[in-house]
Amino acid sequence: MTNAQRLSESSPEVAAEARTYSGLPVKDSYTPADIRHIDYDTDIGDVGAYPFTRGIHPGGYRTKSWTQRLQAGYGSPADTNERWRYYLKEGLTGLNIELDIASHMGLDADHPRVVKEVGLQGVSIGSLRDMQILTEGIRLDQISLVMQSQAFSSPVMLAFYVALVERQGLELAPLRVTIINDPLLSYWCGGLVDKVDTLDLGVKLAVDVVEYCTRHLPRAYCLYVDSYNHRELGMTAIDEAGWCFAKAKYYVDRVLERGLGVDEFAPRITFFCSAHIDFFEEIAKLRAMRRMWARLMREHYGAQNPRSLQFRFAVETAGSSLTQQQPINNIIRITTEALSAVLAGAQAVTPACYDEGICLPSEEAATVSIRTQQILAYETGVTNVADPLGGSYYVEHLTDRMEQEINKALARIEERGGVLETMKSGWFDQQWEASAYEYAQRMERGERIVVGVNAFTTEEEDSTFSTFRPSAHSITDHVEAVKRFKAGRDQAKLRDALAQLRGKAECHDVNLIPAMVEAAKSDATREEIIGVIREAYGLSYDPFGLRESPLPPRRG
Repeated sequence: MTNAQRLSESSPEVAAEARTYSGLPVKDSYTPADIRHIDYDTDIGDVGAYPFTRGIHPGGYRTKSWTQRLQAGYGSPADTNERWRYYLKEGLTGLNIELDIASHMGLDADHPRVVKEVGLQGVSIGSLRDMQILTEGIRLDQISLVMQSQAFSSPVMLAFYVALVERQGLELAPLRVTIINDPLLSYWCGGLVDKVDTLDLGVKLAVDVVEYCTRHLPRAYCLYVDSYNHRELGMTAIDEAGWCFAKAKYYVDRVLERGLGVDEFAPRITFFCSAHIDFFEEIAKLRAMRRMWARLMREHYGAQNPRSLQFRFAVETAGSSLTQQQPINNIIRITTEALSAVLAGAQAVTPACYDEGICLPSEEAATVSIRTQQILAYETGVTNVADPLGGSYYVEHLTDRMEQEINKALARIEERGGVLETMKSGWFDQQWEASAYEYAQRMERGERIVVGVNAFTTEEEDSTFSTFRPSAHSITDHVEAVKRFKAGRDQAKLRDALAQLRGKAECHDVNLIPAMVEAAKSDATREEIIGVIREAYGLSYDPFGLRESPLPPRRG
């Protein structure tokens, strides 16, 4: 008998022993006895009050609604600019730059190793010129922008952004920009070839970003810690949060070593989390993380500014929860996950698109995701009351349990020498691989039902489903335009700016962002900026050994 037959012929009751996605046992009901050990003032508190379990803004979404975002990035800068304009016309309130794999790796679009990957998974951005095309017709002082990039690409994106802002004659201080500045994530998700050798350099540049933004872009979120992509590897909600805090602590410690006070930069730390399909577990996870961060910053780091204690987070619904089979059902999954993010009090929400399991988002799928947020925000009434699930026996119990388990996950990491050591030893890989394997086994055994995959399948899938692909012609034109751009630059000015950058990088203790900005203004590309910094740290200019440095060899 198939899973679909067994389920359809049985009652709709859950199994006798129910568990959350992370494996926590769940009773069939909860009573005051399950939360009698929880003290309201100490463990929960009012909305907008320490420990911020219920939210960071006293009025919830009445005070400040969440920023409505959508992933956007494919093909050439002009292609993505067109999609961005469509998103803004349809009502989005924030924009995300999603780079392609070549840009994440720090390579230009004409690099022979990645030329066939350009624009397929994101937009190709390799220079200030590309940024100008990407943002044409968009006022940077009127939009909240997130720059999603990995490893060395994050500081380069900041340099491009600053150079662009200055060229447009805007002031830096008031601008709202968020930078995924999480070099440890690049160990798994950044496509780096020599990822172990470059970890220390990546962290150094991340601290440069924090220091520069603290001084010059006070409204920028300059340390955007990504736990979402760890979750996409196959982690549970508990491990996602544990690794997130382990990384955050590591970064905070490095910034403190630079000499900044915790209250100088902590208010500009934010987090990028997942909202997966287990509705209540995700809400409890996010509420628990908010409480844990407040306690960590006050008790461990001695932060005094209340804004330093506030766990600000953006949520993206889980792409890994979406299926290729019966893709229209993904709309329900996305809506459920987005609702959990809203009920948990997210500051920004990025719904996936229902065709994500098959292709880059089509315009139709993107429109559905935009409308999903708008219906949640303007029709459902969920914004009327802050933390409407607060006080639920189940939600408060599960929040407390999640906090306990996340603390255990964090302790396991620290017992093994901290986040960096567990990465280098391979222990981290073992953990997420085991978690992903266990989930696959539970699906195989029918213990975890995924509609359309291992239950309620159809004999014949709809073969007429259209897939969206970037224009091959547009990408080819972009690569050729990059070549022409490089050939037409003032080569003497370029070499001087790159030499200045490499010279400062050789000092190892100089903040490199100002020199990177000047290089960007001199039309240096992403690959050239990163390449000469690599040289200053004794690494090859090109990690693949296929390109020569534009500068003469370093002396001695």
